Amino acid sequence: MKRVTRSLFFLIILISNTVFAQRDYSWQDDYTNVTNWWQYITPVSKYMGPFSLPVPSVYEGRIEENSELSAGYSYYEHTKGDAPTHACYTRLYLPLVAGRIAVEISLVPYESYSYSDEMADYLHAYETSGGGTGDVYINTYVQVLHEKNIRPDITLRYGIKTASGEDFDNARFTDSPAYYFDLSLGKTLLEDDKRNWRVFGNGGFYCWQYEDGEKLEDNMMQDDAYLFGIGTSYTYKDWKIKGDFSGYSGWKEDDKPLMLRFEGDAPLGKNFKLRFLYERGLRDYPYNGFHARLVYQFGSIW
Repeated sequence: MKRVTRSLFFLIILISNTVFAQRDYSWQDDYTNVTNWWQYITPVSKYMGPFSLPVPSVYEGRIEENSELSAGYSYYEHTKGDAPTHACYTRLYLPLVAGRIAVEISLVPYESYSYSDEMADYLHAYETSGGGTGDVYINTYVQVLHEKNIRPDITLRYGIKTASGEDFDNARFTDSPAYYFDLSLGKTLLEDDKRNWRVFGNGGFYCWQYEDGEKLEDNMMQDDAYLFGIGTSYTYKDWKIKGDFSGYSGWKEDDKPLMLRFEGDAPLGKNFKLRFLYERGLRDYPYNGFHARLVYQFGSIW
């Protein structure tokens, strides 16, 4: 009996060593005076979760007429390894003054993720799986000029990001506020009773705070970036397709993400439509994203 007990004991020790010895923590040798795990995290888009420092969407230059309430599912795959992300997404868009002012609120109520051991080491994540609530984004849109003759639509956007996102130790959210503002310009190239074809672009400024593990005496730093994008959209009756190329360029290394977005709307009854999105990271954003959302459209509340 003692021999069996001794054998089981050594078997448990062997299994434990096999399970817990899979991760390679040798990268920690490059750090000195590190006492908190967050100091290992690299707070730039290349080494964070897909919702942590995303490229803001490219607006089409004009305030939309209808309000929208949408909810759906998002899936991201990491281009460098096994690190899937599953999330739910909500958004509310409200024109407050028709053709002049609108507000937008979006939130990831919950995301779940898992890393392979190699990806956890690559991102310096503390754990290999988990989940949590994301940040809240609040955007205000002001129509500066309406399209007329050769003059394009021009809209000013000011957006803020809260610090409500969780799991900074696992490289998911930044746990810090951010803000951005930009001007978007849009021009209609073709329009009739059924069709509308537009081109648009934006340019602005993006700023966020982050905790820098290398600056122990003053770890709350600030990163600034130029924000830019171009795109086009085509609408036929209630169907719509849209694509854009966008990014921002910060002063830190590995925080100059570029990405392509493709979006499509399909009518689903009188006030509902399905919206599908695909995102492909081109630089410093190592994710491909797939999104499906149900959109409820209703008139302006004022």
